Amino acid sequence: MVGMKKSIKSLLLSALLGATCIGSITACSDTTPFTVSTREMVLVLDDDAYKSANIEATGMRISYRSADTSVATVSDNTVTAVGLGYTEITVAHGKDAEEQATVKVYVMQKNDDLDVTDKTQVNYYGRYFVKENAMCFYNTAAGFDVSFIGTQLSVDLNVHLNKQMEGVGALRVYVDGVRGEAVTFSHNEGQAADGDVKYDDVVLAKDLPQGIHTVKVVKMTEQGLMTAALRGVHTDGTFLTPKEKPDLKIEFYGDSITGGYGNLGANSEYMWDEDSSYTYATIVAEALDAETSMISYSGIPAVLPVQHSHLKMMDVFDKVYLDAPVSMEKYDFTEFDADIVVINLGTNDTNSPDARFEGVMQAGCKKMIEDIHSVRPDAYIVWIYGMMGKSGTGKYIEQEIIRAVDECEAAGIKVLYQEVRANNLGVGGHPNMEGHEAAAKTLLQLLRTRVL
Repeated sequence: MVGMKKSIKSLLLSALLGATCIGSITACSDTTPFTVSTREMVLVLDDDAYKSANIEATGMRISYRSADTSVATVSDNTVTAVGLGYTEITVAHGKDAEEQATVKVYVMQKNDDLDVTDKTQVNYYGRYFVKENAMCFYNTAAGFDVSFIGTQLSVDLNVHLNKQMEGVGALRVYVDGVRGEAVTFSHNEGQAADGDVKYDDVVLAKDLPQGIHTVKVVKMTEQGLMTAALRGVHTDGTFLTPKEKPDLKIEFYGDSITGGYGNLGANSEYMWDEDSSYTYATIVAEALDAETSMISYSGIPAVLPVQHSHLKMMDVFDKVYLDAPVSMEKYDFTEFDADIVVINLGTNDTNSPDARFEGVMQAGCKKMIEDIHSVRPDAYIVWIYGMMGKSGTGKYIEQEIIRAVDECEAAGIKVLYQEVRANNLGVGGHPNMEGHEAAAKTLLQLLRTRVL
């Protein structure tokens, strides 16, 4: 079973970053309702826009008292920052203050200078690395989030688009957990010869209500078509400590299916037909409140050589990104302590001339499972297959995968196999959104009954 790892620090940061005003208390005296809507607030000592805030309370004969006036004072219902730290405001109601509520107050300094290479200042998702003072996030569904007090957020990016393909790419933006629009890029916007373009002040969110917000960015387009790097972040307010990440961590290895290729429909333009922010993997992660790391590449086989791919996952799963040069240091698996590893591979292996040779695929799958187990000894490994069907040599591939899983399980590795129903209604015979939703449902049932 996978355990949860919540800490007191996690609970505190979650409370701090959840909202400027959180929760409410309602009590009743004999005649007048007493309601305090504000339960927590964050004030910025050296920023006049956020130095004070009002407590929302209703009732008769309400009084306010600060536990530490060196941190914050209160006049009527207005709380004003005085010094850094934490205090509590007691809100009392009634002639004898018989009904009370407590408002937590955090006072911090203004911070409008964010170091994007510092993981204590920005939350990064997926595998990432620093290059030329920018944090690179190349892989499928990789990205970052930033928490701040303010009304807007913009970023400086380096974007590389594959001009040999479609020359387009996109990022999905989430504001306070709500899925928003995509930010798109095209090589027609002045792309340099080497494919790198510097974009400054790309607006991710604007005209937000004054208060605490978290903006998250997810790379919709896979590594082979687009890479991105974060150079800078800007807000009209102040940056906060990143919120705590989810406890449960799931790592996915896959091909174009995991990358979301074709999931937006058969008649879409390319810019919109691939969205890695809405796949079986992201649906599972959201349902389980899990952090994910996805490693995928269109056309990649698990173990067998194929003409249309220069890579095999069994050979490159330990790279920071799959096209990383040999000279680049291997990925540090302690950066992401995965509780579950999901492998969704085998579809491209059906195109290999070795697909019908009994035992070849099995041996390769067994080695891949063993290699992943060697760097993830405590993780549960789940191999799923079938989202694009099993025609032709597909049935041979499936049997080889099953035999490899059975052999590894017999050797004491925590590993399972799960067949997933086919859906070919997206672009190029790939699963559409309904197909990803169905696969997520199957995988969730397995994880909830056999793993979690």
